[in-house]
Amino acid sequence: MQKIYQALIKFQSQLKPVNKDSENPFFKSSYADLSSILQTIIPLLTSHGLGIVQPMRVTESGTILTTKIIHDSGESIESEMFLPHNPDPQKYGSLISYYKRYQLSALLSIATVDEDDDANKVSQPQQRLFQQAPQQRPQQSSNPSPTASDAQKNALRKMGIKFEDNITKSQASELIAKSAGGKK
Repeated sequence: MQKIYQALIKFQSQLKPVNKDSENPFFKSSYADLSSILQTIIPLLTSHGLGIVQPMRVTESGTILTTKIIHDSGESIESEMFLPHNPDPQKYGSLISYYKRYQLSALLSIATVDEDDDANKVSQPQQRLFQQAPQQRPQQSSNPSPTASDAQKNALRKMGIKFEDNITKSQASELIAKSAGGKK
């Protein structure tokens, strides 16, 4: 495994963050899509004798996505993960692209140009999100987050999820992701 690791170190020393070029109107956020990531990394990978493959296979337990980094020496490293089931072919295609992008980014340590919040969003204490009696309502944070968009609130309503009107974007995203099968 020595040759692939040496090549990956050289690759990573030259890798620059990938620009976010796509918009997610539902969450009002931007991201680097799979095509942008591939266009950025493939020339750099090949210059170091590296390549990638991302096959899928169906098992009794579900569909497994494998991301494999291969070196011209024959050495390789890989990561596998189960994909959540989705019977809608278009949604499943989007799900596959989503997981390919994240698995590839994790395996190669690909960063996107983004504002670093120093993990503040995930380290804030969890608040109760469902409507409660007035004395049990969540306390306002001293560092308030932006409230959820109308699209997020409408999605929560369509899913039958009750929520406080002042729900934050991150709280709404978390509830939607959990209700949609754990994807986030």
